[in-house]
Amino acid sequence: MIKHFFTYLFIVCLSFSAYAQCPKFYEKDGSLSSSPVYVNCDKANFAVNIRPDVTTGSYTITWGDGSPNATGSSIAANDFVSHSYPTTIGSYTITLNFNNGACVTTAEVINQEPANASIQVPAGGITRVCAPGDMEFTNESTGNSPSTQYNWNFGDGTTLGPLLGDESYGKTITHTYEPNTVTCQTTVTLTAQNECNITPSINNFSPVQIWDTDLPSITPSTMVQCWPNNQFTFLNST
Repeated sequence: MIKHFFTYLFIVCLSFSAYAQCPKFYEKDGSLSSSPVYVNCDKANFAVNIRPDVTTGSYTITWGDGSPNATGSSIAANDFVSHSYPTTIGSYTITLNFNNGACVTTAEVINQEPANASIQVPAGGITRVCAPGDMEFTNESTGNSPSTQYNWNFGDGTTLGPLLGDESYGKTITHTYEPNTVTCQTTVTLTAQNECNITPSINNFSPVQIWDTDLPSITPSTMVQCWPNNQFTFLNST
């Protein structure tokens, strides 16, 4: 009888231990993660499958989009609970609660499309200035999402970024070009990338013309000559 009791207790403890620990979940590429991220780049088809690697206890899944929670007594190992999200660009946080709070973790859902970098100059803006001088550039990229990263290169050795979507998209930035940093003409570059870009999207804006104040200067071929050598040559070294 005592032997059977300890056997039963051992099984109960194993079951509780299994359920008390958080399982890992399969992401879209088949990798396992305790805090999975589900990225969708096809707005026409967006279903997320919560697929644990071990059998869970009771569960409550809050989908993060205002829809009713999913509940049940367990999810078998490699089985899944599926949920479809709106096809608009956005992100959601899923809360996964197992065995009445013994395990609580989160998953991130990102629905987006590849970012396409685009630079515009505000209405009435300029693309030529005398240094030191300011120029304005607007991030008019498409396919923006909260996780999209933007990097600016102003062609004078200065950069800005990475900036996330909400920090940069649709916003106008001002950059000051200092003297002796650009040889008259340069190019401004904006790079955009998110989880859906195979390679970064790059947009070059040119020509941007930066002029420095001229300092007139004359350089003679020589300062002193002796007769009959009386011819001097003067070079414009402005």
